[in-house]
Amino acid sequence: MIEGKDVDTILDETGLKFGKFGEEKAWLVILEGSSHEYHLAIQIRADWITVAIHPFIDTSDPQGRSNLCCCLAGLNYKMYFAKFVLDDANDIGLIAQLPTDSDLSLLRKSISIVARYADEYYAELSTLGKSLAS
Repeated sequence: MIEGKDVDTILDETGLKFGKFGEEKAWLVILEGSSHEYHLAIQIRADWITVAIHPFIDTSDPQGRSNLCCCLAGLNYKMYFAKFVLDDANDIGLIAQLPTDSDLSLLRKSISIVARYADEYYAELSTLGKSLAS
């Protein structure tokens, strides 16, 4: 079972800047992408661990929601393990969830995958978000 000390160890190993926030089992990690800095949250709750960047991009335009949903669905189809989400405020998030009884290597992989997808799709989704707002 993955516990808080395991997350601390993994984050220490990566050399990423991080800190605990709010509650005992929540971390905020600073990821330096190729063109943008991301704030990744890791949270352990009951039986699940969530690794997320939210908001990833703020689109704030309800009129473009259907176009945005189509784009996100297309990206999600190509992706594995992590998915883009769209909340009620039209903010795009990027999230991976895994059971707490997962192997530590799976947590390492989830952090890596979320970071990779964030960097890979930021420019495309940021451009789309700006075009919806105009």
